[in-house]
Amino acid sequence: MPKKKNDPPKEQPELTEWQKRNIEFLQKKKQQAEEERVLREKLRIEKKAQFQPDLIEKDNNEKSEDGENVKKEKSFKKSFGKLSLKSKRKKEKKPKTKEQRARKQAMPIFLLASLAILISLFLISPFSKQKDITVSGNKNSQTQELIQALQVKQTDYFFTLITYNQHYINNVLKSVPWVKTARLDYQFPTHFNLTVTEHRIIAYTEKNGVYQPILENGKRIDTVQKSALPKNYIIINLDKEKDIQTLISALAKFDKTLAKNIHSISLANSNSTADLLKIEMQDGNLVRVPLSEIEKKLPYYDKIKSKLSEDSIVDMEVGIYTTTEANETETSDSSQTDVSSTTADNSQEQSETQANSSETNQTENTNNQQIEQNQSQTTNQEQAGQ
Repeated sequence: MPKKKNDPPKEQPELTEWQKRNIEFLQKKKQQAEEERVLREKLRIEKKAQFQPDLIEKDNNEKSEDGENVKKEKSFKKSFGKLSLKSKRKKEKKPKTKEQRARKQAMPIFLLASLAILISLFLISPFSKQKDITVSGNKNSQTQELIQALQVKQTDYFFTLITYNQHYINNVLKSVPWVKTARLDYQFPTHFNLTVTEHRIIAYTEKNGVYQPILENGKRIDTVQKSALPKNYIIINLDKEKDIQTLISALAKFDKTLAKNIHSISLANSNSTADLLKIEMQDGNLVRVPLSEIEKKLPYYDKIKSKLSEDSIVDMEVGIYTTTEANETETSDSSQTDVSSTTADNSQEQSETQANSSETNQTENTNNQQIEQNQSQTTNQEQAGQ
């Protein structure tokens, strides 16, 4: 029930001794707690004052990080908004009409047709047949001769030289004996360069004071006068073309030092070895070697010549030995004396044999005559008895 205004206040009951002590204990405890709280707050304020700079820096870093995060979030929203706008626009694109689809399908055909027209116009134009040809690497063959040997016609398109490159190179190799290898290189737009390497001259043949070079491939080229010859050259005096080709093939394989030391090569006219060659060297020595063994034996000459004290003859016909012209002359003279004495003895023996044979024939004839006479007498006696 609600209190009435005029009701007198109730009297508080009197506290016991224990309750009083309990109240005092609680008040003291509350006071102690308040003092501890004040002390802790004071300590906290002191610590905060010590670490205030670090806290300020930390707060600033947190603020800057928050600002960067806000910026990133804004940029992400913008980019996301753009992407969403693009996707919306794509979705909002109108479908292509039949005319647009037809144009798209006809585009490849149109491009191919345009390309074909351009190629046709290019082929009709004079530019497609322009060809600028240069030559490099030639020392003995003429530049114009090599260009003509390509057999390139004015009506040939320049890309024909690119497509059939080897055909034109073969024309040069067949037509010009000097050429050992050839290469035809294309340079944009219409330039071609013919690079050649040439065969070496191995030796010369001489006839009526005119010299004809022989290349390492065995082919002969135009004759030259003696004034056009190099300082050191090889003269071949052989009649058979087969022997010349065999000799050229061997000389081409020799060391250049050995080849330059050879002056002339001719047949030795040996009765025992038909292909024996006589080689006169630039240093004054003479070498005899069979043509069939020249490639194997002649390289030993470089080792032998250093041991020779005078102009010598190096005989490689059977084995290898050295002698001099004087020794060979003495040997040939003594052999001729022996041959003449042997011939005289043989003639005397033949005369004695002939005399003996004539006496024997006379004796046989006499005996035959006596036998015939005896036979005739016997026959006459038998006829008389009858």
